[in-house]
Amino acid sequence: MSTSLLKSYQIDLDKLDTPGILASIDKFADDAIKHNYVKESYELFIRLKKMVDGKDPSKVSTQAQKYQPALAKLTLVVLHALADGDFLDFIRDYFVKYLDNEYIDLFARVRTKLVGTPIELRDDLKKKIIEILKQNRERIGQTEINIGGKNKSPSVRNWLASYENFAGVGYHDKIQLLKYLSQNPNCQKLSKSAKDHLHDLLYFYDLMRISSWEVGALDNYGLEAVSPGAYTLDFSVAAGSASPASPAGSKPVTKVKPGSSQPGRKQPGTPAPPPTTSPGTKSPASEVGQSPTSPLARPQPPTSSASKSTNVVNLKQTGAAKASPLQPPATAVVKEKLHLDSIPSISKISIQYFRGLASDPYQAAEEIKAEIFKLIGASPLEKGEAKQHWQQSPLYRLYIDMGEESMKTKKPIKEISQTKKNSDRPYLTEAEFKAIVEISRMF
Repeated sequence: MSTSLLKSYQIDLDKLDTPGILASIDKFADDAIKHNYVKESYELFIRLKKMVDGKDPSKVSTQAQKYQPALAKLTLVVLHALADGDFLDFIRDYFVKYLDNEYIDLFARVRTKLVGTPIELRDDLKKKIIEILKQNRERIGQTEINIGGKNKSPSVRNWLASYENFAGVGYHDKIQLLKYLSQNPNCQKLSKSAKDHLHDLLYFYDLMRISSWEVGALDNYGLEAVSPGAYTLDFSVAAGSASPASPAGSKPVTKVKPGSSQPGRKQPGTPAPPPTTSPGTKSPASEVGQSPTSPLARPQPPTSSASKSTNVVNLKQTGAAKASPLQPPATAVVKEKLHLDSIPSISKISIQYFRGLASDPYQAAEEIKAEIFKLIGASPLEKGEAKQHWQQSPLYRLYIDMGEESMKTKKPIKEISQTKKNSDRPYLTEAEFKAIVEISRMF
């Protein structure tokens, strides 16, 4: 079980405020990044968040500062499995710091988050990412930049303003991006490592402006699979989008930014060039907002000579999609007794059980995820078994039923939900549907 690994670091989930435990948590977080301890990181993340958020409001700031570095590392590990709020908070506060982490590809984590979201909801999430990046105060470079005759700090938000002031608002192609990097006076002040970070930031920013319905979107690229045998639920298969999902997983990972044509940077599907720096080599810390002692540097990723294909679940081919949800009338919302004490018990999760956990659908989803994480071990077989039982559950079948109806009729989930509710049939609200996406994403 996950607690055994945490206990090997002297971490007791019931005693996270014990004096001296912070060093153990930080050590575990560093190792979690290196070895991709997703399950244990998620469990620890949830407990830490609850502890920090549950403190006396007058003490929250102090508690948050104390645990925030470790929480940020844990968030990176489980980023693709988090609810939108925690996901966006990370993009706002730590995007640059972890943009080129040695062990975890941030582009791949974001892509997995998008792929795990129903295609009709992805563009809304991308808009939120764009807006939250405009609030990011991380620095790239040391020198102030000039925007419209005024000197401003080299923060992400100001770099984005400079970029749009130079190239215009909206999507920019690769030529416009490279023209900005080579011709704008602000960019000439940057070191090569800082300019690389700026390139990746702006490239990501432009990718978020490409609709998920269009070829060229980040979530429509066939990035290298990083977790052999992993499965991703992908509504885009039913919608006819370009390519399958590619979940983030074990490391090392060959980082590939799709469509990049900058000289010296990798192309999609090609092996990485030989490392020019050894693992652990640090770029100037002050250039990218990291402390000089940060272990998260910007080395070249390891060479990968072979890529593995991703197994994708086609929703139209799954038996779960064909079964009709067996639910009592939607108006009969009762608190159903169910103990998730074994993997087979996952198949009994219903809408009544889900609604009985919490009034907030996202909180209910987090509770279910936490319980499932406790049940599945490190073995891929246990995760695969849990996934099969989840796909047999009445809650999942209702989710699939509404998702496929949305795809076939081109109607939004909100409209389908209201129609089912009016006809006294089982239904999920739009918020519940999105929350269940978060549960499905963990598989």
